[in-house]
Amino acid sequence: MAVNKNFVVKNGLEVSDNLILADALEGRVGVGTTTPQQLLHVFGGIGVTDAYVTGITTIAENLQVGPGGTVLNVIATPGSSGLFGNSVGIGNSTPEYLLDVRAPVSTGQTALYVYGDATITGDLNVGDDLTFDELDARNANISGQ
Repeated sequence: MAVNKNFVVKNGLEVSDNLILADALEGRVGVGTTTPQQLLHVFGGIGVTDAYVTGITTIAENLQVGPGGTVLNVIATPGSSGLFGNSVGIGNSTPEYLLDVRAPVSTGQTALYVYGDATITGDLNVGDDLTFDELDARNANISGQ
């Protein structure tokens, strides 16, 4: 028997325990939860091929790009990693500093490139060679081998 009418649910719908809940009173849908807090609330992982987001997006804890956050890892949980808690790792899944930029190899590849002026208000610690094209200095104390 064919019915020429759309499937209509007037007051809500629940499919299995915590699978899908449509709350008509609040106008919310929950997937994996029976207490949706947003228009669409998904409890658990979401697999997405392409995502297009407009407006403001809030990520409550970590933003990871690449396998395990190896391309970009933003840690926004205080005290969770590094010296300061809130850290950004680029090319690094476990940032140890507020901004931790790492190249995949330590020789021959530039890990950080700044186009324009850069100001450093604290100490600059260089662990390897330092090369200048041109240097103007007011007070420079250089020592070593």
